[in-house]
Amino acid sequence: MKIVVVGGFGVGKTTLVRSVSEIRPLNTEETMTRAGEAVDDTSGV
Repeated sequence: MKIVVVGGFGVGKTTLVRSVSEIRPLNTEETMTRAGEAVDDTSGV
């Protein structure tokens, strides 16, 4: 069985996976940079 977790930016997908996982999940998130400020909308975070 596979479970797909989807959602918008900053809604808690990684937090959900970390809380239910028995093993340490792979971290694929990157720190936001100045180059991405114009592209990534963080108003809802």
